[in-house]
Amino acid sequence: LRGAGLGLWGLRPPPLVDRDAERKALWAALGDVASSGEPAAVVLRGPPGVGKSRLAQWVALEGNERGRCHVLRVAHHAVPDDDHGLPGMFRRELRLGGLPREEAVQRIRDHLDLDDGSLDLLATWVLGVARPEDREPSATEKLSLLRRCLAHWAADRPVLVLVDDAHYGAIALRLVSALVRRVRKLPVLFVFALRDDLLVQRPEESRRVDDLLQGPRTSALAVAPLGEDHQRELVRKMLGLEGSLAAEVERRTAGNPAFAVQLVNAWVRSGELEVGPAGFRLKHGLPDELPSDLLAVWTERVASLAEELPFEDMEAFELAAMLGVDVEVRAWRDVCARAGIRLRPGLIGRLVRTYLLKADPRMERVTFAHNGVREALLLRLRAMGREARSAGFAADYLLAHGGDPGRTAELLLASDRLDDATEPLLAIIEDELAQGDLRSSRWLELLEGVLRDLGVPSTDERWGTLWLNWAWLFRLQGKREEADQLAARTEKAARRHGWKAVLGWALSEAGATALDRAEYAEAISFLEEAEGVLREAGRPESAAHCRNRIAVAWESLGRFDRAEQSFRSCLNAFVDNPKSWVFAATPWLGLAQLYQKQGRLDEALDHAAQARVWSERMGQHANLALIELLEGEVARYRGDLVGADDHYRRSAEIYETFHHPMSTVATLNLAVVGVLRGQFAETRAMTESLLASLLEADRRPAFAAYARSVLLACTAALGDQAAFDVHHRELSAFLEATGAAEPDIAKLASIAANRAQTASMQDRALAIQRQQEKRLEKKA
Repeated sequence: LRGAGLGLWGLRPPPLVDRDAERKALWAALGDVASSGEPAAVVLRGPPGVGKSRLAQWVALEGNERGRCHVLRVAHHAVPDDDHGLPGMFRRELRLGGLPREEAVQRIRDHLDLDDGSLDLLATWVLGVARPEDREPSATEKLSLLRRCLAHWAADRPVLVLVDDAHYGAIALRLVSALVRRVRKLPVLFVFALRDDLLVQRPEESRRVDDLLQGPRTSALAVAPLGEDHQRELVRKMLGLEGSLAAEVERRTAGNPAFAVQLVNAWVRSGELEVGPAGFRLKHGLPDELPSDLLAVWTERVASLAEELPFEDMEAFELAAMLGVDVEVRAWRDVCARAGIRLRPGLIGRLVRTYLLKADPRMERVTFAHNGVREALLLRLRAMGREARSAGFAADYLLAHGGDPGRTAELLLASDRLDDATEPLLAIIEDELAQGDLRSSRWLELLEGVLRDLGVPSTDERWGTLWLNWAWLFRLQGKREEADQLAARTEKAARRHGWKAVLGWALSEAGATALDRAEYAEAISFLEEAEGVLREAGRPESAAHCRNRIAVAWESLGRFDRAEQSFRSCLNAFVDNPKSWVFAATPWLGLAQLYQKQGRLDEALDHAAQARVWSERMGQHANLALIELLEGEVARYRGDLVGADDHYRRSAEIYETFHHPMSTVATLNLAVVGVLRGQFAETRAMTESLLASLLEADRRPAFAAYARSVLLACTAALGDQAAFDVHHRELSAFLEATGAAEPDIAKLASIAANRAQTASMQDRALAIQRQQEKRLEKKA
């Protein structure tokens, strides 16, 4: 239920997203140790916060749960304490904490098979010197003790040793390096997690890591920041944030999983989050800056760097931060020239060597190792009053070279060039909406604020364009009433002020409204008028979009010949103008759905493949989810329930990532397949969760009824009479009130009747089945 997650925040580990290659490598390494009986080491390295320790935890959890290994943990700290290093591992594993020395020594004797001399040496190493005759073991003795203890623990199964923050662990690195080289039969895998940016500051540990990696049976795995799609998935799985807030977390954390977790954690601790209608949101809106405690370490690092670097080099580094997380060196050099400074090649090398930046092999592109570095630089610029000037130089470059419209708009706003910002703001809004991204409200709010701040009069056509983009967003979110009201308001304003292109778009929206209401003749009338207006306004691609909607209306009227003709007339309408490529997939997808409805399944898949090409090219996630949905339908029709399950699952995941209401449709289809496969318990749990969210949001009673038909089959098969009674009562009331007729409801009722464990359940399920079949016959 929405709102239930905050109380558990911090108790659950963050989700592990992507990292398939790294997980396979770690699991294979553990398998190799088990089969060969020889020790090995894997070093996970990379910038801070990318999930190295989380990967190590994953292999430990998997190995332990499957009985494949015994897990030991070695922790390191910048300032050593009782938990530090290998002695800390022994204390933790043998539960020596808080015991008097005599009892601790006795526990070591009870658990490990050691002679008295070795026992004394281990006790001194682990517990410290207590008597005059005690002495710290030599490195050779420590190696022998470590080998013997690990062999004891590995007697029945391999041992997995997690060595965290190894950049502070010179002794552990040295001993493991020697052990892997010298010992042949010892089934132990060491997994080290370390930060490259801190390792470079610690010469001894750096030397020990190099030595370890040159040894046998040792490998390194570089762990990079998450890609954009996977960071989005992480944020979606983490807590259930409202769409615009989730987008902001993704933007500010730039592929760094730990940074995303820390940011949300800071908001949870401060009580800033509250439950909104679409998920958790911030009580006081989005802040301009990240919480100060998150940036403290990076602010100090940047301040220290500013003392070491010449002013011109520091200013150049700040300009890189203005350009974004991922920066082309050519663009960076150009922006520096605009600012009247020179980007020295030596500066890039220094920043890469100190792990503030990462660079590709040809030094053509650099990336901030952690977004905290970039945020600290921007904070410094703001504090010194240089943000507007620097933002202006970066904005000029992006305007001249067709850069990302979202970043261009942000830079223009930061440099107080509000009028210039309106065009890129409109571009990013329309790009995101065309991709099916429902989290564009941030950009729309920015544009609305800009128009107000500029004092743009109500007669300016940009107001109409803004309103229609809001209507577009509302329609995608399923808020049809709000969308219809805005479109009607805009149509009146467009006629009054002579906004021809806006009028055409508003008429097209009126046609979409009529389509939603199943008023197909009225829809065609609106859309044909819109098509004519848009052609007169010089917007042929928008006119073709109207023709595509007309095709949908003809299809709904059962005029498949007219629908196919209209779709086909649009196929090439969007190809010639790159600005209209966002619509290029639409007619291909329309034909695919038309052919699927007609049972022309091979043609449906062929056209879906063409739609996929354009959708992938344009990054249109909503289209890709719809294609998966269609391919799932074809697979289900052909009896391939496993394939249908895969397609529906992918569709639901894509839709959920963008908070798209169509995720409900994909999940319901997934539930139907679960029933058809006989997976009643699993399907029941998934569908009950979905039904609860539908009832809480008071959305689409038809969806809730569909969910209840799934649950009717599940509860009948599982013999839950009380739950069956509730779902039967509510489903029957809906069907009686609406006269709905759905083939899937008939099929699910049939399964409920066949699987029912009481005569009462069977009779009532049969009644719904017969009612639906009778209505479907009349409809045909």
